[in-house]
Amino acid sequence: MRRNLMSRAGRLFLGVATALALTAAAAAPAAAAAPADQPVTMATPSSVTVFKSKGVPGVKIAHALDGIDAVNRAEFTQRAVKVAARVDAHPYNVIIMNLSVNYKAQLTGVKFYANITYKGIFYGIWIATGGKFTNLGDGGYKNWAFFGQFNRTGKGGKVVHFH
Repeated sequence: MRRNLMSRAGRLFLGVATALALTAAAAAPAAAAAPADQPVTMATPSSVTVFKSKGVPGVKIAHALDGIDAVNRAEFTQRAVKVAARVDAHPYNVIIMNLSVNYKAQLTGVKFYANITYKGIFYGIWIATGGKFTNLGDGGYKNWAFFGQFNRTGKGGKVVHFH
């Protein structure tokens, strides 16, 4: 019996509240459950790989994130959090972090997590109901940005408490 690998790839592509992957080339419709432990990424110049989407429109968010046009990394991070929040993440909090910079994420109620590659830099983006996020490295916009209900503490405001 011959297996149809394209059907399996389609099933892996869009998951119900689990692993999703979206790129500019992935606009074709597909629907079926995907295993939670198997995120999918397709190769394009910039890519978004979604590992978790629960209670938010992960497909819409990933498409919007994949389409961000920015002149530099600082503009990219600021646009990414605003785009994710605008798509339908309210009333949640959004944070994006350069994954090569040390950090400590203690977020609660994580609704969405994705990896985003922008100009060869890997970022993580979270949508959560609350918690704490600590940047242990450079605090400039080129490395992180956040949106939502929060207050900042610590040296240089590098500890963000989301409400």
